[in-house]
Amino acid sequence: MLRRPFRRAATGAYVIAVLALPACADDSPTTLGEPVEIVNGLNAPWGLTFLPDGSALVSQRITGDIVRVPSGGGTPQRVGSVPGAVPSSEGGLLGIVASPHFATDRTVYASVSGARENAIVALRVADDFRSLRQERVLLDGIQTADRHHGGRIVIGPDGNLWIGTGDAFEPRNAADDATLNGKILRIRPDGSIPPDNPSPDSPIYSSGHRNVQGIAFGPDGTAYATELGHRTWDEVNVLGPGRDYGWPQTEGVQGSTGVPPIFTVHPDDASPSGVAYAAGSLWIGALGGQRLWQLPVAGDAANGDATPTSRTTTGASGPSKSHPTARCGWSPPTPTAPPGAAPTRVPATTAYCASRSNQAERMYITAMSAKAPRDRIIEATATLLAEGGRDAVSTRTVCTAAGVQAPAIYRLFGDMQGVLDAAGSFGLASYLADKAALEETDDPVEDLRAGWDLHVEFGLTQPALYTLIFGDVRPGHEPPAAAQASAILAHRIHRIAQAGRLRVTEERAAQLVHSTGKGVTLTLIATPPEARDLSLSTMARESILATITTDPAAATSTGLLNAAVSLQAHLDEATALTDRERDLLDEWLRRIGKDS
Repeated sequence: MLRRPFRRAATGAYVIAVLALPACADDSPTTLGEPVEIVNGLNAPWGLTFLPDGSALVSQRITGDIVRVPSGGGTPQRVGSVPGAVPSSEGGLLGIVASPHFATDRTVYASVSGARENAIVALRVADDFRSLRQERVLLDGIQTADRHHGGRIVIGPDGNLWIGTGDAFEPRNAADDATLNGKILRIRPDGSIPPDNPSPDSPIYSSGHRNVQGIAFGPDGTAYATELGHRTWDEVNVLGPGRDYGWPQTEGVQGSTGVPPIFTVHPDDASPSGVAYAAGSLWIGALGGQRLWQLPVAGDAANGDATPTSRTTTGASGPSKSHPTARCGWSPPTPTAPPGAAPTRVPATTAYCASRSNQAERMYITAMSAKAPRDRIIEATATLLAEGGRDAVSTRTVCTAAGVQAPAIYRLFGDMQGVLDAAGSFGLASYLADKAALEETDDPVEDLRAGWDLHVEFGLTQPALYTLIFGDVRPGHEPPAAAQASAILAHRIHRIAQAGRLRVTEERAAQLVHSTGKGVTLTLIATPPEARDLSLSTMARESILATITTDPAAATSTGLLNAAVSLQAHLDEATALTDRERDLLDEWLRRIGKDS
């Protein structure tokens, strides 16, 4: 990987910003290291969203393309072009965000500026990342213009889509609730209006915004937004339902007629882009300032009650700090294993950065100097579980091992169950990453067989972690790591269905494999090592495979159920059908599967 100091891009360089650190309670400014280039060859990158395997999708504003960047950097691969994106001075294909269930639904949401209006659309990405198609328009009627589109789109902790729009270069739009411009909008992933919006029949969450460029959430759910000012002050605001943030009547703190910002900075030093919450701070990429701003936020600031501050003094709860060499970054989710591939553990102390000019398009990584308290707590808990089992884990032992105080645990995780869930996800991801045993082959049945064996091996080598993840059978409670494992299994079952080798529905096959595999593993864990008979696992595995799969020769001449399951698995390839026709055919095939 090429290491070099960051060189200032040409005039008009665009910085996509946010930092890749889980949220933590450390409020002190953090020292950043030297940026390292991880990918180049991007064409006007604007939006970026991380996928479960640590790779990233990047929207290219001018071309309307979405490209995929490998988790460790490298040559970007074109996924496809988003229809209707029309480039302008600031418009085209803008923000993108992957569904929280991307591993199974393959959905990405995008903000698109078009010839007549701007819209929010849902896209479906092919399993092989070589194509995409627009599924539906979730929200339209957003005025377009040459500039001031906003365009940032994120998924909040409430599961809703949060969208920042610009005033379409018409300042009065921001104060006019008859338009969707100059607003923060909030809709459900299906395009409907959340019932707790200020108006139950409107997507408008707040108004009085000039040009929103970034939205992020603190660990307590507090929503923050970065906003491009006019000539005097760029702003960071704490968002609240129904609030008016003052534009176009006022800008910044002085004489504010709306809700005042918690932080302001002159456009020459900022012109903020994306924002993320990490390490007790907001991290804000600066387009004009060509730097990364760190703004500590805690206490009253998180509740929206902070005293507004000037550009030269303090941030919301402590002194702001400029990192001129960091440039920018983006925050990936907590690393999880993608279906059918070994997870890549993105270091918690990593900043992903992208800059754009007409001549050079690059993405950078900046290393942080210290590990976040959240990571220390998770790793300490996983170690205690592995060495001493569940009885070794308590608030006291975790605090001692992680070097934190007890309030940090409850501030970051809510309770000890939250800590245990996070440790389970970390332990499973670490084990799978170290084994690197989830590479797919040409035989999906053999891949399922290998996955079964790895599952049992994990249980026998990490019994405390396994029992923590899979031994809790309370109705309605599924630890995140168990959901991750279920997603991997569902993907492997789906590949067998695509190959025409599944005797039962995908849902029933997954149920049979999951319940039997878990039962066998827990039985072996409960058996003294000297009395274990590992042939139990082999016999159970082969019995289940014989029940749910056919051999390759039989796959070409099987009955109605097998044909229905196989066709259903390939429905996304039926591009000659409309969405409604695909939905209808999917329902018929599901009914055949259930009846059979």
